[in-house]
Amino acid sequence: MLEFLNNLDGLILLFLNSFHTDFMDDFMKLFTGRYIGIPFYLALFGGLIRSFGIRRALIYLAAVGLAVAMADQLCAGVLRPMFCRLRPSNPENPISQFIVIVDGYRGGRYGFPSCHAANSMALAMAMSVICRNRKITYVVMGWTALNCYTRLYLGVHYPGDILVGLMTGAVIGVSCGKLASLYASRIRGRMMPGVTVFSLASIPGTHVLGFEEVCVRPWHIPATVLSITMLVIIVLSL
Repeated sequence: MLEFLNNLDGLILLFLNSFHTDFMDDFMKLFTGRYIGIPFYLALFGGLIRSFGIRRALIYLAAVGLAVAMADQLCAGVLRPMFCRLRPSNPENPISQFIVIVDGYRGGRYGFPSCHAANSMALAMAMSVICRNRKITYVVMGWTALNCYTRLYLGVHYPGDILVGLMTGAVIGVSCGKLASLYASRIRGRMMPGVTVFSLASIPGTHVLGFEEVCVRPWHIPATVLSITMLVIIVLSL
């Protein structure tokens, strides 16, 4: 049974890896880069601030960062050394001779499970649980799907690597998102003196954004430094 699943995994990968163009090669190689997602992450963090205020946004940012870090460390530091499954692009793997390699990119030695899939899904599920907004969920899930496809396109992961990475990231992301939401709900009633809380639902047209409320408070410099630091940690862990 295990041999059948391994063979099926390889066949699906060869099929998905067989469609290449010069434009897509450049795009996929660029998209899988470490820093390409910075504008996307900044936009997500900006949305958190606009929706929940800086204090709760920092709590949620810390939760997302923790989810991504946990998913990354579990996959790279625990599961990969445990299973030692060679990447399909690794020259020591017999299937590598059939894989289309883009610009010599082969990744590391082992690839089960995929850290890209786990990290992306951890971020997506944490954001989905925190925001509870269908549009945001579609966006982060689309980002995750594209991130995962780049790994198959480049031939550095089997579909099974992606699937297990997604499941790992989903469990961690949901757990961190729920814990952060629970903690943040406990401090909602303990706002700082002079802070105004108002609902965006009272403003015509803003309901389509799905934002619950805005907390208007001074832009605290230490909080800004902390938020940027946490964002850098998230980006570097991907």
